Amino acid sequence: MKIAFIVPSLLSMGPIRVVQDIIENLPLKVVDESVVFYLDDKKELSFKCRCEKISLFTKIDFDQFDVVHTHGLRPDLYAYIYRKHIRKHITTIHCYVKEDFSYQYNRMVSAIFSPIWLKLIDSADNKVVLSNHMNEYYTKKLNNGGITVIPNGRSISESEDIPHNDIELFENICLNNKKILGVVCAITKRKGIDQIIPLLSKNPNWHLIIIGEGKEKESLIKLKNLRNLENISFLGYRSSGHRYFKYFDVFLMLSRSEGFPLSLIEASAMGCPAVCSDLPQFTYEFTEDEVSFFILENKESLEKAIKHTLENRDKYSKRFRTKFLNNFTSKLMSQRYLNLYENVTSTH
Repeated sequence: MKIAFIVPSLLSMGPIRVVQDIIENLPLKVVDESVVFYLDDKKELSFKCRCEKISLFTKIDFDQFDVVHTHGLRPDLYAYIYRKHIRKHITTIHCYVKEDFSYQYNRMVSAIFSPIWLKLIDSADNKVVLSNHMNEYYTKKLNNGGITVIPNGRSISESEDIPHNDIELFENICLNNKKILGVVCAITKRKGIDQIIPLLSKNPNWHLIIIGEGKEKESLIKLKNLRNLENISFLGYRSSGHRYFKYFDVFLMLSRSEGFPLSLIEASAMGCPAVCSDLPQFTYEFTEDEVSFFILENKESLEKAIKHTLENRDKYSKRFRTKFLNNFTSKLMSQRYLNLYENVTSTH
């Protein structure tokens, strides 16, 4: 079997890391060749297969591939343009299209472009969604069926070091007997980080670490300065953000909208207790014994969830880690995709 993956770039972004983990775990005795085609000449990740830069106007000899697997809007558009040359097309939907466009741009952009992307998605032979809630959501929006649920998985190394200056920061925070709350994400309004800022004044024994960059960073810095907060640190972008989970007392997933974030899976892999907003994509997949939930936009609920998790950290750590081993390893994810590849290629 030969698989072609089409991605926007080779940057270290969630969907592209998913492709990296799929390829890493595909058995060579079944999939004898994988090729990654990418549209933007931006590279951070490496793959154990051939990678080739293309444009929307590059014609690929798809006769050699049993499956073409796309990830993202432009890859979906590429597959749509060349659909008649593709044997089987699978797309993985990594977000809630309408909501994602609204937060990333605005409602007008979402109203215009969401129907277009949904049409591209619907043309695929099979659509992969990341959770049971996404399955319910897209079943109502797509006409041609063929939806399969495959949760994201991750493969991480616990031995990777972090910069010495960062280690010193964590050590100083611990010396002051403060609890470390961690956020690892692109800093956008959709990620909801602003919800925690007012609680840092009330809880000076907490210290918030924010790892990432994004257009909302300046707004958060202004909030920090306005409240004269010293218990918040912006570390900026860090590769392999999971390296920092071992220093967090609690990982915060404060999102207003999500697909199924890899950072949450990475936290579970590291046994780092998590506090999550009560989005259905989280409450469908995790129990209250595995993570603590808070009511979105309710600061009292968020404060209560963090305190409860800190008081029961060992229990949450063990159960969260068990959830990862049983559901979210990269090997499990890759095997599920392999089953799908074999299923779609056996049907004509």
